Amino acid sequence: MSYELIPKIDAILAVRGAEYQAVCRGLKGATTPTPPVVGIPMGSVAIRRELPSLLEAKGLNPSRVVLMGLCGALQPQYEVGDVVACESCLYVPEAGLEGKVVQHYSRDVALTEILAARLGDRVHCVNCLTRDRAVCSAAQKRHLGEQYRADVVDMEGYGILEILNQLDITVAILRVVSDDAQHDIPDLNAAIDSDGTLRSRPLMRSFLRNPLAAVRFIRSSLRGLKALQAVTRELFLGYTKL
Repeated sequence: MSYELIPKIDAILAVRGAEYQAVCRGLKGATTPTPPVVGIPMGSVAIRRELPSLLEAKGLNPSRVVLMGLCGALQPQYEVGDVVACESCLYVPEAGLEGKVVQHYSRDVALTEILAARLGDRVHCVNCLTRDRAVCSAAQKRHLGEQYRADVVDMEGYGILEILNQLDITVAILRVVSDDAQHDIPDLNAAIDSDGTLRSRPLMRSFLRNPLAAVRFIRSSLRGLKALQAVTRELFLGYTKL
């Protein structure tokens, strides 16, 4: 890992719950001041509605932020635990076939590239697809990966970029793969509230309908969260900013 100076990061965004907690654990015990972590809702719809007020409530007026969390693989070469830096983000509405690409780099220096360089060979630079619903079947993952030439999928990236780019805020997206492209995961969509919260009871019902997939999903999620904690610690170890 390289220890060169990196631009000042004003905030880290992470989905509330396990991802937020993993990022906070990664920062725990740091010997130098680290950026505040802001918990955000799951999904671009809730993101668009809540993000500006969340930043305001935290008293933040950021210039640079990093979105950190988990993602799903759409290509077979990406494995659980792989760290990815999203070079572009493509949003495809559920009812539509046309996407829109947003390149997220600052006007003067590519923040994503700087952070990726700090992590070295561990990080893969990828194209990300954002969907409003979780992509749960392996067949759909492969189809989306082929159709849109995307490497990974998330539910927040495009919404974050859409809002923060309008506010002239530079964004980098660093994620960890938590489910691969070869296996189904339980259907999570019924468990996601309109406010972007994952509800435990509907989630358990989904797990019971597909217990083998649930066991695999839990194990891979734990591996992903452990890697997310580690990469957070690695990225901000001895954090020295420009």
